[in-house]
Amino acid sequence: MRALIVDDSSFIREYLRHLLDRMGVACEEAVDGSDALTMLAAAQSFDLMLLDVNMPVMNGLECVKALREARVPIDLVGGTSMGGILGAGVAQCWSVEELKERFHAAFVEAKPLRDYTLPFVSLVSGRKVSRLLRKDCGDVHIEDLPLTFFCVSSNLTTGHCMVHRRGLLWLWLRASVAIPGVLPPVVHKGEVLVDGGTMNNLPVDAMRELGIPMPRTQNEIRTSGGRYEVDFDWWPELDLIGEADGLGKYVPEGADRSATLAAIRAEKQREAHLLQVRREIIRWGWPEANNPRRLAALLLPAIARAQARRAPTG
Repeated sequence: MRALIVDDSSFIREYLRHLLDRMGVACEEAVDGSDALTMLAAAQSFDLMLLDVNMPVMNGLECVKALREARVPIDLVGGTSMGGILGAGVAQCWSVEELKERFHAAFVEAKPLRDYTLPFVSLVSGRKVSRLLRKDCGDVHIEDLPLTFFCVSSNLTTGHCMVHRRGLLWLWLRASVAIPGVLPPVVHKGEVLVDGGTMNNLPVDAMRELGIPMPRTQNEIRTSGGRYEVDFDWWPELDLIGEADGLGKYVPEGADRSATLAAIRAEKQREAHLLQVRREIIRWGWPEANNPRRLAALLLPAIARAQARRAPTG
């Protein structure tokens, strides 16, 4: 299989190439839609295109329009979060102009994230987003779309990603876009589903391969300094917290030095409060999350220390 990664971020391209290399997929890279079309015009064929939406020169939707005009067949469309919603429009064979109009009306003019609520579960109630998705999608089922389509959500109950290929389109798009803390999750058959991008930062499959005990994900912990949500919590089995890290997790994009230092101080304070109720915090980034050996080098010694602390003495 050959894949074409189209993204203006070199970091994202490198990350996706790393994932696909592990699967034995040959990759080429393009920095925008125009670059991708140039490669296709040079008689290069690909089985898979991973296409970003927001890019300079030519964005993802303009690239889709050009592919259609060139009669390049699109057999299957998939996406997660907002990419899932745009992908659903492509799978319904909407024109790019219609897709832009619908998206602008639903997510810009209608301001769906303005239905604020008491933030017990999320910042907004989510009713407006659900209503807008139902309006655009109606009672259409995924399996009845003109093009084969799937979207992805993260199942916090099982710790797995869920790929939705059948069922009500609007419902699974709503689950795929349920950003934790912003929109409430979708609860289906007793399982909690959130934004499909959530599990990308939580290497549950890699942990399972390593034989590491399954933690509670996105768990809230009460401390004397307040309540904090952590990525992984091995409790009560182990006094251990795991955090999938990245600078953007703590420091807003474009933050100045003062805001950056404030964010670092806040995280240090959060860590001090968490260590009042857990014995150890381990942190990792994408390089470890996508390399089982590097992840094992971090996790296994920490697991061993935690197990030794809990072993009976005497």
